This record gives sequence, C-alpha cells and structure tokens, in this order.
Amino acid sequence: MGEKTKELIHINEEKTDDEISSKYKNENMDIYTDINVLSYNKILHKKDISPLEYLKESYPEDIKKVTMDDIFYSKIYIDFIKYCSSNEIITLYDLTDSCIESFLESVENLSDRNKIEFKIENILEDMKESFNRNFFELDYLKENYEDILRNSLIESIFDERKYLLFREFCVKNKIVTLMDLRKEALVRFTFSKSIGKRKKEEIILKIEHFLLDILGDDEDGSIFNYIKENYPEDLKDLKINDIFKEYKHIMFRIHCEDNDIISLYDLNIEAQKDYFNKFNIKDSKKKLIINALKKEYLSIIKKNLILSSVIPQEKKIGIDEYSHINVEKNYFKLIPIDNLLPDKYLAYEYMKKKLEEDGVENLLDLMGYDISKLRYVPGVGEKRYSEFFDHIKENIRKAKETVRVIETERFLLEENIYSVVSEKTVWEVISGVGLKVGRKSYNQDEISQYQGMRYIDIKDYSLIRYLINIKKNLEKIMNIEETVSEMKFSEYSELEKTMLFDRIIGKKSLEEISELTGESTLKLDKIEKEIIQNINRVLKEKKFTIALRAIYDNYKRMPIEKLDDYLGENEKILIDLIKANVVYNIFYIKEYKSMAYFNLEGIASNVEYEKEQLDSFGEIRSIKNIFRKYNQVSVEDTIFAEIFKNSECKRFMRENGVYLVDDYYYKEGISKIDLFEFYLRYYHKEPLRLNSKTVPEYNRFFKEKLGIEMKMNSRSLEGLASRSDKIILVNPRTYSHIDLVDIDEVTLLHMKKILDLRLSKKNYVNAKEIYEIMEEYYPGTFYGKHHVYSLINHHFDDYNTSKGNSLDITTKGNQISMKTDVIFDICKENNSIISIKDLKDKTDWSTNRIYNAIDNSEEVIKMGPSKCVIIEDILNEEIKEKIKKISLEAFKEGYAFTKKLYSEYILKDDVLSEFVDRYDIKHPKEIASLIKYMNENIVGNNNFLYCKNQDIKSIEDVIRLKYPKYLTVDNLRELLSKFGYSQISIYQTVDRIVNKGIYIQVDKETFLAKDKFLLENKEVEKLVEFAKDTISKNGFFIPKEYIKEIQKDIDFKEFEINQFTISNILEENGFKKLFRYKMKNSMDVIVLVDEESEYKDIDELAYDILKESYEGNMNERDVYDFLSEVGIYEEIEDPIYKKMYNDMKMNGYISVDDEGKVILK
Repeated sequence: MGEKTKELIHINEEKTDDEISSKYKNENMDIYTDINVLSYNKILHKKDISPLEYLKESYPEDIKKVTMDDIFYSKIYIDFIKYCSSNEIITLYDLTDSCIESFLESVENLSDRNKIEFKIENILEDMKESFNRNFFELDYLKENYEDILRNSLIESIFDERKYLLFREFCVKNKIVTLMDLRKEALVRFTFSKSIGKRKKEEIILKIEHFLLDILGDDEDGSIFNYIKENYPEDLKDLKINDIFKEYKHIMFRIHCEDNDIISLYDLNIEAQKDYFNKFNIKDSKKKLIINALKKEYLSIIKKNLILSSVIPQEKKIGIDEYSHINVEKNYFKLIPIDNLLPDKYLAYEYMKKKLEEDGVENLLDLMGYDISKLRYVPGVGEKRYSEFFDHIKENIRKAKETVRVIETERFLLEENIYSVVSEKTVWEVISGVGLKVGRKSYNQDEISQYQGMRYIDIKDYSLIRYLINIKKNLEKIMNIEETVSEMKFSEYSELEKTMLFDRIIGKKSLEEISELTGESTLKLDKIEKEIIQNINRVLKEKKFTIALRAIYDNYKRMPIEKLDDYLGENEKILIDLIKANVVYNIFYIKEYKSMAYFNLEGIASNVEYEKEQLDSFGEIRSIKNIFRKYNQVSVEDTIFAEIFKNSECKRFMRENGVYLVDDYYYKEGISKIDLFEFYLRYYHKEPLRLNSKTVPEYNRFFKEKLGIEMKMNSRSLEGLASRSDKIILVNPRTYSHIDLVDIDEVTLLHMKKILDLRLSKKNYVNAKEIYEIMEEYYPGTFYGKHHVYSLINHHFDDYNTSKGNSLDITTKGNQISMKTDVIFDICKENNSIISIKDLKDKTDWSTNRIYNAIDNSEEVIKMGPSKCVIIEDILNEEIKEKIKKISLEAFKEGYAFTKKLYSEYILKDDVLSEFVDRYDIKHPKEIASLIKYMNENIVGNNNFLYCKNQDIKSIEDVIRLKYPKYLTVDNLRELLSKFGYSQISIYQTVDRIVNKGIYIQVDKETFLAKDKFLLENKEVEKLVEFAKDTISKNGFFIPKEYIKEIQKDIDFKEFEINQFTISNILEENGFKKLFRYKMKNSMDVIVLVDEESEYKDIDELAYDILKESYEGNMNERDVYDFLSEVGIYEEIEDPIYKKMYNDMKMNGYISVDDEGKVILK
C-alpha cells in the first residue's frame, strides 16, 4: 500500500486512540446526577423536518443541480410539474413543503391526492437515503486519492455493455473522470427513467471495486495492523471458515486450521505469506484470497471510520412484560443514539463515536452513563461539551412531557395497541382490531393521511384519541362477562359441568366419564351435543368472531403456555373452548403453540363452485385467496398451511376431493401430466435431468408422499413433458416447470425481435445463436440454448422448429434443410475441405450432431479428428494411384504407424507433399483417413493401421513380437513415443496388455510374458490357501502386508516376492483385484477379495471398514490415517496431499460438514 494510505491511517488512529480511556475514571461523576435518562433528539428535532427540508439543509449545493424533471418524470406528475413551472420552481432546491401542500389542495379527487402525496414523499425519502447511504466509497476516494481520480476515465472504468446508459449520461453531462462524478449526478442518474435498483447497485459496486484496487494488496500489513489495533473485535467476528467457505479455498482453510488461525484477527501478513510461499500458490489464486480480505477490511473501515454515513435501523419495541409496560422505558428504547446530536459540528461526531464504542445503542442505555467521559474525547472542546449538556437537559424535559401526555391519554389501551402502533401501518392497526370502513369512531378523511407510512409519529395525539375510541367500541362488542354469563354455566348440573370441563375441554373419553359418573355413554353423548349447541348459539348471537379477533390481537405474540397468567377466568373459558375445537367452523392448532384459527363458515355452503375455481394443484395459500372472501378472521400467511394440515380443515378438504400434502394441495382425479407438473413446480424446483437415479426417486416420491403407485421411466416422463404446456426442456433431457424458468414479457419481446432480425437475413437460425445474444443482454437469465428454443416454442406460433435435437428455427411456412445437405454446401463453399471447428461456428451445431451428419453423408467424410472433406473433389487419379502404391510398400509387414507413413512416404514424394500442403493435411490421423478410404483392405485406428486377413491386428501383437520374454515401461515408451503416442496412451497400453493376459506385472515397471511366469502347483496351492484364510478373517487380502510370512513357506524360485507377483497368481485362482485409478496396474496398494465378492473398488471396501469403527468425530485426515493403518491406503505424511488423495469423498461414500467433520453417506 502507498505512503499516502499509511499516513491517512495514522491520522485516523490518533482520532480514536483508546489510551485516553484512562482519563475518564472518577472525574466529575456528579455532573449528571440530576438526569436519569437522555432525550430523543431525532424525533423532536431531525424528525420534525420533512425529507425535503432535510435535503435542503444537508445537501443544498447538490440538490440545486437536480431539476424537477430529473425525478418527477412519470405521467402521474404531469399536473404537479406544470404547477411547479408556473411558480418558477425549476430545481429541487426551489421546491418547498408549502408548495407541495398547495398543489395537493388543488387536487379534487381524494384518492388521487393521497396517491400523489404518498409517491412524492417516497421519492424524497429514497433520495435522502441515497445521499446518506450509498456514497461512502466516492467520498473516501475524493478525500484521499484525488490525483488518481483525475486520471481515471469513466469510459475506461465503466466499459462493460451493462453500463452503456451510464456512460451516455456522463457524456451528456460532461463527466469525463471519476473526479468529475458528483453525488448529485449519481442521484440524478439513479432516479431517471428505466434505471432500476439493480443498475444502481452495480454502479456503486463498481466504485467499491475501484477503491479496493487502489488500496492495493496490503503487502506491508499497514491496513491490517491499523484495524487490528483499533477494531480487534470486528476482526475476531470474521471467521476464516465463513469467508473462505468455497471448495476452491480448501487448502487455505486447512493451512489456517493447522496453524490455529480461526478468525481474521489471527491472519496477519506473515501468516498469509507463509501460506503463499509454502505451497507455491499461483498468482490467480493468491489474488482471490487477497481480494476477499480487502473486501472485509473495507467493510470494517466503512463501519467504523465515517459514522455519519451509517444510518441505524429504527428500533422496534419488544413486548416481553405482559403484566405491565413501562411507557417511559419503551419510549426511550425507540431512540437510536446516533440521532441524539445534529450533524452540525465534527465534535458531535466524535462524541457519538465514543458513545457507540462504549456500547450505548439507545437512550435507555444512557441511564446512569458517566456523561463526563465525553469531555475528554479528542476534538471535543469545552464549548461543544457545554452545548451538548444543555441540549440534553432541554430534550429530557420535552421527552418527559411526551410520556406524561401518552399516559394521560391512556395510550396503553390494554397493553397491546402501543406495540401495534409502533410496528404496523395505520391500516394494519384498523384491520387488526376488526373495524370496517365507515365505523363512526374515526373520521376516514383524517386518518387516510397516514396510509402507507411505516411508523406513526408518537406525537400525533389526535390519532391516539381515534385509537382509544376504536378500543372502546370493541369493548362494547366483546363483553366477556356478559357472553359467558349467557352460556349459563353456573346453572349446569354437576354432570353437565363434568362433561364441560372433563370431556369437552379436558378431552377425556366417553368411557372414562361413564365409569366416573355411572351414566351410559349414549346419555353422555346427548348431553355433550346439547352443551356444544348452547355454546355456539350464544357465541353467534354475541358476534363472537369479532370478540375472538380482539382476543387474538391482544395475545397472539405470547407463547400459549404463558397465556393463563394473564387471562381472566371467563377469558380462559373462551380460549379453552377454542382449543377444544368445539366452536363451529373455528379450528385451533395446538402444534403451533399460539392462538391460530380459521373460519370455514362461508365456504361450506359453496364447496363445488369454489373447488372448480381451483387449479389441479397449487400452494395452500392459493386456497386462502378463495377462502378470504368468506373468512371473518384474519390468519397470517406463515401459519395458514399449518392450520390446514393439523386441524379439522384437512378432513373438511379431503371430504370434498382436495388433498393436502406439506404446503400444497392437489385435487382428486389428477392426471399423470399434472402430477409431473406438480413435482417439478413444488418439490424438485430445480431443473430435473432424467436418468437412472432421478426417475426412481420420482416414483418413490409419489409412493411415499401421496400413496400413488408410479411406474414411470425416462421415456414415459419425456412423453408427459411433450404433451404438457407447462413443462419445457431447458437442457438435454432436463425439464422444468415453466413458472420456474419463464422470463418477463419485455425480455421475451426482445428475444423475438432479435430472432426476426436474424431470420430476415437467412433461412433458419439455431437456438444457440439466439441464446448467446440474449446472454450478453441478460447474463444468467437462461439455462442454455434448449431453454431459449423451448421458450420460443411455448410463447410464439410464428415459427417452424426442427425435429429432434437440432434446435433450428425458421419462419412459418419455410422448411429446414437436411443436415447432410447443409454439411455438403458449407464444405463446397470452403474449397471442399473445412475444420470441424469452423463447421461448428457456421452451423451452431454440437460436435455430435456434425459427426452424425458426416456419417450419414455419401459425399463428405471425416478426415482425422478435426476436419471433414468432400473426398472426390480433392482426389485426382494421380493422387489415388500414389496412395495405393504406398499401401503396397509400407504394409509389407502387415501393419504401419501413421506417423511413419507421413514422414517416410508422403513428405518424400513431391506430388503428395504438394497435395497435403495445398489442403493443409498434416496430422497423421488425417493421413490414416485417406489411406483407409483408398484401401478397403486396411483398417485400424488413427495411430496404427493393419491389413485384414493376417495375424497382427493390434499394437499389442507388435509388442509381443518385439519383446517375447519381458517388457519394461521404458521399452514401451521408447517404442511408442516416436510414433505419436502420448504418455497417457502408453499407460493405457500397459493396462491392455496385462488385462489381455499377454504379460503379467512383476514389479512397478517390469512385465513378464505370461507363459514365462511358472510356479509349482503345490506352491500355488499354499498361496491360495493362505489368501483364503486371511480373507475369511478380514474380508480382504493385502499382499503387501504378508510378504514376510509368505516368504517363509512358499518358494517363488527366481521371481521376486512382491504384491504384484502374489496378486498375479491369485487372480488366476479365483480372486479379484480391487482398484481405484483408471490405470489399474499403477496402484501403490493392491487389495484382493474373493471372486464372488460384491466389492468393485477399494473405496467401497474402505467405506465398510470405516463404518464398523466410526465414532462420529473424525475429520478427513483421521479417516485417511485410520485406513492407512488398516493397510488399504498408502501411508502419506503430507496433510494437504492426503486431502486431495482421498477419493472416497469424490466417490460419494463420505461428505464433510462445515466444521470439517466426516459424515458417512
């Protein structure tokens, strides 16, 4: 990091030096004894001013440059703009609150007036928030890196396509460099037409990345050391495993874990460099780690260095004391500490920062706080401290007056309305207490001014009075004493009381009550029904649903087990009756542990009609939309599904042919297509690729969840998808519900416009071409070309599409050419020969589709791996004769290597050399294609050709002839590498010659002809018995572990006794070798099992061994060490290599949780 940054950090360090805290102790402790709580300045000062006044007061120069047309461009503001123009209001600074009020008074329609007022206020609030929140990086850059900003061009920084509108805006406003970019310009752009939240965030994020690049890589650790010294807790809160949780950082996480580096606090520059140097980390991966660290450092800088840029969330009151709410306490609890002082002097910022560091979050926290500490904060003089002290005393007086008025006006209203007003909009309050529009307890016009406001100002005493009246009207409706008395429980006989409290409420069985009372169950059943009828008659007459709603609003936030402590005796009876589920059509759900209920009264009389309105399947909440018109009780979305699943509602729905499962429903008689749509829409949710794993899971799902027997396979599900208008293909054999992968109408029309433009220039277009264009405009919106193709098929009828997987699209009435014709025409246009790559570019086809077209063509053949050619166009008679002549000369031994053919025959012939130069035929595999085309008797692969009807038919036959006794890997490498064989091909050849039984492996690098490796039968029998005994005890046999024991009893003649020679004998005698790698004969540890064993590889065996001994507390390293002790893994000390070497995780036998603990599958 540069010198300038170091100096800046040093300056900030002096501002916040924690050493001064020692000066605070025991000085002027009595200066604040007469003040027991601090006041709420922001409500009484800052909150008194409107957003417009706030902007004019805080950012006057900026908003002088924002015109009215910049932000009020919508049609709804036409009259407002005209009004402003007539009053010479050009900029936002010219606008006043009185002007807005005058205009609103001129709007005759009350609804329009409220709507315009609400929108204007929202725009101004959003603009205020933008100025306050979003420009930390820009201010920080301008303050500290002015020279860099003056040389940083907008068009260079914002050079991507998505910033086109922003670049045009900057050109229009003569903003050339970042230094020219002002906050007001950013606000004007982000509030202009067609600029959404996403584009706004992209620009702010780009500036943040620019700042990160300037901060550099912190090579000397100055940023880290400064933050560690001043904000250690912030670093300790940032855990290594949380920041670097992606798989690409696994080695870094392991290194940190091994070195006890838990949080960023422990990760100093030396620790970083130690990791980079120890494992020789590439620059690209190093950059990923450094950038992640810089981003976290910047977040701490933003959080702590410039506090005025941080707007705290407004506190909500917590309801945790139901017996009594202290108004004063909760009032001060609502006041954030950052709102205590006006943003007038820098000294006030220092004082606010000190309060925040001391854990003072709100005014309630300030009770008893030693205010004299603020006198000694650097940058705070005696004058500013005295002003602050006087300011506190004045606001305390005002705050206490506010509390007194609230208590006088009985604002508590049975304890719950206070919290409702604090947390809800006004309309939510009115809905919550059950009022209907037109009730005389309030004036509709007066209360409508609060519509849409998130919080109600606590000083609106007129509104408080309206709410008090609302409550009084409710009390007349829900007179609990009167309601219960009319049920006449006091007149019940002892038997009736027993039935009420033990049977109806207590839920005892009729048999238990019969045994207790001696009465028959028939009589008791009759009494029960009479009591329930009596209860419901009274509740209906007393409008119980309204009373119930009021009780619910009073206590819905309270855990049900605490409810008895606060309810009166009669209220308890009503709640118990609800819980007993005997109130008609009101069902209580005990599992939710709160007062959740729902009314089915209206729907019951109209079931068939409403059932017809339902789709075949859907979310339970969609049922709620139909029920709402009958419903008299409001139910929150979060508990709606729970009520349906766990109450009488489920039975009610099932009896009427609607079945509930989890949070969804489906109707009886649902088709298989609908079931497939249901599964994709609500359960799988991600695109479903049909294969041998997913299809059985699909069948099992319906059996276990819905009890429906499914016997679908991939082909039948593909058939269902083809007949459904809701399921589309998004990738090969991969389907999704259209609701999950559809796109908006604007994007669809844009795609259609691009498709029409392309089709105006050529006969047909491939979906891949359209996908690539759309991906530039809307990155990440589409899954792939199949998704685009399916959307075009789904939404538009103007096109013909190809059959199969070609994904070609043409206009209605046109036909799409045959694939073979297309290949032929393109080859013809390119001198009769073209690369597969160029062919893909010209057709937008997949490689497989191109190969398929070539194979079906009579004129075009594939030449080598990368070209195709119209063969008869490039071969004249002279060339044909020369190639035939080569076949006679080069294949005297019956075989030839193509590389040798090219170098020794074709290049030495002038005519053939000129021919291959003209058509750029230089790859040996291309020569092989030509020779096989001209000689039907010659076959083979691209490296090795041989004649039919002779003994040598493979490279293995050649090797056996050249090395009849033994072979080493070096021999094979020497033979094959000069003929174009790669290292991997050589090892694959080793595998083949061993698997075919030509040679056997006798050590790591040596292979012996199989007929030369002979042991006496009695020695073989001893070895076989030894292996059988070991397998019967352990389940497996590891030759490496028993070499010394075998050596004592068995004579191997001149052959070395090792795991390879032992395994060779046992493989011939009923045992099989387990393997891990693709190269089966290059393993470090060989494990054998009985030939009938179900084990297929070492990791499968390792899993079973681990499962028997696993105690649930092993990490990956522990697993590897354990298995290496058993002997089936090689012992390796390097912990990093162990992790990468462990294939069990890759094979799915184990997984690892976030804490590094191994979980068995």
